[in-house]
Amino acid sequence: MDNIYKKKYLKYKSKYLQLKNSIGGADYNGAGSAFTDGKHILAAYQSLKKPPFISGLGGSKNPGETAFITAIRETFEELFEIYTIPSELIREIKEIKPKQIIKTGTDYIYINYIFTFDNLQEILLLCNKYNLVSKLYVTFPKNMSELIHNRIVDYTIEISHLGLVPVVENPDTLVIHKLFIDEIKLLE
Repeated sequence: MDNIYKKKYLKYKSKYLQLKNSIGGADYNGAGSAFTDGKHILAAYQSLKKPPFISGLGGSKNPGETAFITAIRETFEELFEIYTIPSELIREIKEIKPKQIIKTGTDYIYINYIFTFDNLQEILLLCNKYNLVSKLYVTFPKNMSELIHNRIVDYTIEISHLGLVPVVENPDTLVIHKLFIDEIKLLE
């Protein structure tokens, strides 16, 4: 290979690898999906953790998975307790383009696919098209309201509750006020 072609090859190889790394095609440890309108984000309550906490949707990769497949698999496991997704459904979900892809971490590389609430609606409608069934819903949800409000609370699984939290300027300073916690304790 003469010098000019070698330079072009190396230039395009470098761009290809940068793109591959930016979308989770390279080494990564985990991936997830976030659903947001920019004002609120879908959140999950992990009651089995010590201490319990509110998180996003996602987790560790399985061998041979791409980051996108990890994100979708983890999302379906955590939202619906569904562990087998029809391949045709996955193909259709791949057509839904995330608003943004964020890569974080150095020791633990995490790829987060940021989708809109409209994208979530599309995914729910596709799930209904494929007649998916979840033990967490009497009727499979068709929209975000049903996803959150019609979920059967189960404290024996990874995600017991779903809800919306505000997207705030300084999330590191987010605290739940003690009086609000006291109100929640009084709910039956």
